[in-house]
Amino acid sequence: MSTSNPSFEGTHKYLSLSRVELKELRIRSFRAVNDPLSAKAYAKGHLDVLNNFGLNLSSANEDWQTRDGVFAVLIESCDGQTIYGGARIELFTGLDHLPIETAISEEAPEISRFLKSRKGRRIGEICGLWNSLQVAGLGIGSTYSIRCAIALAGLIGVEELVALCSPYTYRIANEYGFTLLTQVGIQGAIPYAGANEIAHITFQGDVRNLSGAKISEKMIIESLRKEPRQIRNEEGRKGPIEVHYFLSNHECDHTSDGAAKRQDLAQ
Repeated sequence: MSTSNPSFEGTHKYLSLSRVELKELRIRSFRAVNDPLSAKAYAKGHLDVLNNFGLNLSSANEDWQTRDGVFAVLIESCDGQTIYGGARIELFTGLDHLPIETAISEEAPEISRFLKSRKGRRIGEICGLWNSLQVAGLGIGSTYSIRCAIALAGLIGVEELVALCSPYTYRIANEYGFTLLTQVGIQGAIPYAGANEIAHITFQGDVRNLSGAKISEKMIIESLRKEPRQIRNEEGRKGPIEVHYFLSNHECDHTSDGAAKRQDLAQ
């Protein structure tokens, strides 16, 4: 999520043509400071996609790699050799600005006041959502990334989430119970690109129970939280996909050498 460039919607339409036919993939989580190799691979993949389309997103700033409160979901081939996409959860600490603050603080300074008002609640942001051109149109950079980021948020004790959405990702976020944060911007929206497009400021205030979420997605997320490492046969947009979920319920295990990437979930 965290989109702040006017060409994002057009980019999504361009990416709607799939480049590969996936039969299986792996989705794993890690804490950025515990697995710098994976963090760098994630950042490079994200930057490559942005460079291809001349995008400049606040969530692409690479400072997140050194912050303790940043967790990532990485979607890759089962052998760990090809990265397809991912998303991040960044925790609000009051010490560093979240990407959403950097992106909209000039147009909507009340976002910072809102985050500070949540003192006593563990609040974070879903950001840095991306997918490679190879898997465009398969839902890799939307459904799977958002699903796993929300599952991960529950595993690490996040209670509330914010997300900055393009018109496209806003429709997907609704399926997970995100609603407009009406006290920020213009009833939860801010115009950009000469008011040609709208960015939506969204909020999910009950990450644990996923109030308002689509029942089918809520059930999958609940399953992932109970059993973070599992294999599911999912019905993808281009046919069935065997998805190896490898999330963590221990604040994301230390994997500084990228060991998690090489573990075989089938064993």
